[in-house]
Amino acid sequence: MKLAINTVCLHHHSLDDALNICAAAGFKNIELLSVPGWKHVEAGKVCARELLAKAAALGLRYTGVHAGGIGGADEREVRESVAYIEKAIALAKELAADHIVFSGFPWPADLTPERREAICRQIGRSLKGLLPQLEAANLPVALENHYHCQIETVQDYLWAFESAGDSPLIGATLDTGHFTSSQVDVTEAARVLGKRTNNVHIKDHIGTQSVALGTGHTDNAGLVRELKHLGYARTLTCELEVADYENIVQHVNDAKPYIEKLMTA
Repeated sequence: MKLAINTVCLHHHSLDDALNICAAAGFKNIELLSVPGWKHVEAGKVCARELLAKAAALGLRYTGVHAGGIGGADEREVRESVAYIEKAIALAKELAADHIVFSGFPWPADLTPERREAICRQIGRSLKGLLPQLEAANLPVALENHYHCQIETVQDYLWAFESAGDSPLIGATLDTGHFTSSQVDVTEAARVLGKRTNNVHIKDHIGTQSVALGTGHTDNAGLVRELKHLGYARTLTCELEVADYENIVQHVNDAKPYIEKLMTA
C-alpha cells in the first residue's frame, strides 16, 4: 500500500503552503484538491507543467486529483458535473496521477427510496459514459462515499456499479470518516466492495466531526486488516477536516506515523 495525503487537509492554506507542509511532514504522494470555485486548483484553468514543477521541487508526486462531485438528480447536475470531471481527467493524465476521485452531490430534498436508487444508477451510467476518456488516459475512477450525499452507503455503491458495468477503471474511494458519519461499518464496506476499491481516505471521526487521526471512533485498523486480506495494494490517503484548524500542521505531522503503523501492524 502507498501512503498519500489530500490537500483538503490544508484547505485554508494556499497550494504552495500546503505542499510545503505536506513535504515537511514526510509525505511524498499528494492527492490534489481540484474543486471548481473552491480549492486548490480548477481543472481547465491551471497549468499542469507548473503544478509538476512545484511538486518536483519538493520531492512530491500527484497520486490523485480530487475533482469535487458528480450529480444524478437532474439533467443539469449530470451535464455540468460530467463536463467538469472530463476536464479533471485531462488534468490527472497530465499529472501522471494514479486515480481521479469525486463524491456525489448532496441528496435532493424530496428524496424517496425509489428516487435514491434512480440517482445512484444515473451516476453509474455517467461513469460508464466516461469510460472512453478513462481508457484513453488509463486512469481509474475512485467514486467516494460522502455523508448526506449521493453515494453514501454500500447499497448506493452497488446500484451505481451495477449500472456502470464491470470495468476495473470504475471503482470506489472508501472514506472511513464519512462511513462513520453515515453509521456504515467500514470493514464490512471493504469486504462487500472488495476489488472495486481503487482508493481509501483514512479519516477519524467522533460522530459526524472529523478529528485528528487516532483520536476518534473510526475503525481504521479493522479496515486496513480487511484490505490486506483482500490483497489491496493501492493508496491510503490521509484526510483531515478538523474543527481545531489552528492545530492542523501538528495533525498533519502526526498523520504519517499513524497511517504507517496501520500499514505495518
